[in-house]
Amino acid sequence: MLAAFLTERQADFTLSAATEYGGQLAREGSDRVLQGRLDTESMRALFRGYDLILDATHPYAVSVTENIQTACAAENVRLIRVSRNEATEDMSLTADPHVRYFDSAAAAAAFLSTVEEPALLTIGVKDAEAFTQITNFKRRMTIRVLPATESLARCLSLGYRASQIICMQGPFSQAMNVEMMKAAKAAFLVTKDSGEPGGFAAKMQAVRELNATALVIARPKALATEEGLTLQETKDWLERKYLPPASKPDNHPNDRPDDRPDNRPVPRFPLFVDLSRKETLLVGGGQISERRVKTILRFTRGVTVISPVVTENLRALSQEGKIRWIGREYRTGDLAGAWLAVAATDSRAVNAAVSEEARSRGIFCSVADDKGESGFWFPGVAATEHVIAGVVSIDGDHRRAKRAAERLRTALSEEE
Repeated sequence: MLAAFLTERQADFTLSAATEYGGQLAREGSDRVLQGRLDTESMRALFRGYDLILDATHPYAVSVTENIQTACAAENVRLIRVSRNEATEDMSLTADPHVRYFDSAAAAAAFLSTVEEPALLTIGVKDAEAFTQITNFKRRMTIRVLPATESLARCLSLGYRASQIICMQGPFSQAMNVEMMKAAKAAFLVTKDSGEPGGFAAKMQAVRELNATALVIARPKALATEEGLTLQETKDWLERKYLPPASKPDNHPNDRPDDRPDNRPVPRFPLFVDLSRKETLLVGGGQISERRVKTILRFTRGVTVISPVVTENLRALSQEGKIRWIGREYRTGDLAGAWLAVAATDSRAVNAAVSEEARSRGIFCSVADDKGESGFWFPGVAATEHVIAGVVSIDGDHRRAKRAAERLRTALSEEE
């Protein structure tokens, strides 16, 4: 996505990919592609010819990120980490009965050794070996990997049978995940928290639909407090510092100044408004939408949810008359009459369309998978009978905002 953006803006850049398959994908967005794995010394030699390095590697590729940091520091080249927010931060999965967390692939495999049901593995080839230690793994494990010869060869060399291997490019929709789990007769889906670009939300929705269990391998502790810029924040920074300013529609709630001397995102003004007589529309019926609805219902009853499928809790709220549920896909024009909007589907295209309609109508819109498109950010709320406070993170660090909100709740309760 960065390559496509930079190509569109006629920027002078090179895209480096480690694998053959990554190189094939990279060439779809860039004419200048380097393919092959690099150690620190190779990175140092390469980086000397560039003004800026963008580290957009996978959130689990800790050693690669560390090598990039070391090489940039040694060559005094500016570095920006393009980070993916943890899906667990936005989706409140820690208390979900359909989800279990493990510190490693080995720990998840050890758990599967204690049960008998089949599992669908969506963790890539790097951790595939851990699951070959499971009794009858050739009968119980189905693994989904990228459609690359090296991925297939690796799985076959580990002993996976051809009938157990699915070679396809993702991310996958909820429906596709459901069908693959059914074909594998999987009671478990093993995954990493790869964020929205990795289709994490769609996997969780499929697990709930089938009443199965997701075994989530947590992000490496070295990146537990990872800081960086989101994709949209990176684009904004590049436009301010390296590219001609992009034109924006007038009078949009998300307009920003042309520059920031400290290179940080523009902080959002903490605006407190009366929603009791205003309509709020949420597009999407998953866990993120459910969380937003629960928050908004504390301030208004004018809430509408548009989604073909919703969570059991949202369905119950609709049956109780506390919200209005429209059981279909979003259509352009649905935001008419709304004062506040939330785009929280598992489709990047739909969320972008909702954001664009909100932009054209001058409606404040929160976009779950791209805060750079949002006209407002959902805060962590700390409230008592007499005081209410909201907390957001300027740089997208959900953990910092969550900790601050928890401290505020404690402080306010003690004051009461």
